[in-house]
Amino acid sequence: MTIKTDAPAGAPSAELDSKTREAITAGVQAGIKAEQERRDGISDIGRKLGLSDDLVTEHVRNETPLDRFRTLAIDEAAKMDRASPQTDASNPFASNPHIIRGGLGRDLKPGEMAARMLRCVAFSKRSGISPLEIAGRMWGDDKLQRALAAGIGASGGYTVPEIYYDEMIEFLRPASVVRKMDPTIIPMPGGNMSISRLAAGANGGYIGENKPLIAQDLGFGMVKLSAKKAGALVAISNDLLRFSSPKADEVVRQDLIAALATTEDVAWIRGAGTQFTPKGMRNWAPTANVIAANATINQANTIQDANKLTNALTNANSRMLKPGYLMAWRTRNYLYNLVNANGVFVYRDEMNQGKWNGYPFGVSNNIPINLGSGSDSELYLADFADVVVGEVPGLIFNTSTEAAYNVDSSTLVSAFSNDQTVIQVIEEHDFAMRHEGSVAVLTGVQWL
Repeated sequence: MTIKTDAPAGAPSAELDSKTREAITAGVQAGIKAEQERRDGISDIGRKLGLSDDLVTEHVRNETPLDRFRTLAIDEAAKMDRASPQTDASNPFASNPHIIRGGLGRDLKPGEMAARMLRCVAFSKRSGISPLEIAGRMWGDDKLQRALAAGIGASGGYTVPEIYYDEMIEFLRPASVVRKMDPTIIPMPGGNMSISRLAAGANGGYIGENKPLIAQDLGFGMVKLSAKKAGALVAISNDLLRFSSPKADEVVRQDLIAALATTEDVAWIRGAGTQFTPKGMRNWAPTANVIAANATINQANTIQDANKLTNALTNANSRMLKPGYLMAWRTRNYLYNLVNANGVFVYRDEMNQGKWNGYPFGVSNNIPINLGSGSDSELYLADFADVVVGEVPGLIFNTSTEAAYNVDSSTLVSAFSNDQTVIQVIEEHDFAMRHEGSVAVLTGVQWL
């Protein structure tokens, strides 16, 4: 028996029709979503680059692909810059008197190239435009573009090349109190290095007739330097990223230097020396070289305490090639204003020459004044010829427009809410004393 239906021969089943309808619906929804993303992307780029609403609307209607619009938008922004370089504050390529084209550029100041790399990456994060394209349009600088192209890391971060990092070091020296004292800096490209250290002094003697000279062991040991990652955060106003003036580069460079200097000094002076952090001077000092200050504060005891530090180094056979003090600002102010019984400043003339008690001194807010009983500080004396910093050349930085960061121990700031871009700067280094007896610490300093 044959059952007849009204469906034509070869017609799809009801189940197949349902799957087809679902596929068509999904395709339509995907197309709508892609088109909305294209429109939103064009509008967002146009707003961030300060382009006219008419231009944005034209490319939305003409179905210009988003990647194509990015290139066109940068070209249009550059045209706006050439037409009116000083009038459009919303144009990130405005105020650009030093575009390096046709030999018309100016010589860059040290550290500017690193600052520009950082700004290109930061602005790229905000605008969604390639850092290389921004470098080409904002500064027209092939060197900057090549540096950015070569610096792209596997994790998405950017590395400042060694040549530009070396320029930053020139600014770090006076900013970091430890660098200012001229320690021994050793490049560590591989991230690890072993250096010899003097563990004991040498003894000499006289040679008798027909008597052998007895060799004296200098007591050398080894210190292994292993690169530790030091991270610093720099929050930059997004308004600053929109301008290509030298002053903007200078501000970014100064903020970067300040963050790095603080990070270095905190670790190199009092670092705990864990698996991931350097061991600072405070923890390299042998027990015999950690000396408590006199409880009674007066000129005589101040001199006595200073002499104790000097004696500690010389008794430990320090060579005293580059001795120098490190102190907190509070300590410096006490010594600078200390007067004798006749009302004469004891150290002011000498300190105006950059020395105290015969040796150079450095001052840092990274030496605490809240230790011990809550108001103690420390005074350091070290032979900086035996202070060694091993560093991996280059800086690595990443950016975020959504990150939050701490401005102090209790205040959390949102970069998004404050229209900022946060730069994470990573520097790799380690710290060591070639001779542990070449550093002494005066504790319990209450010189106010």
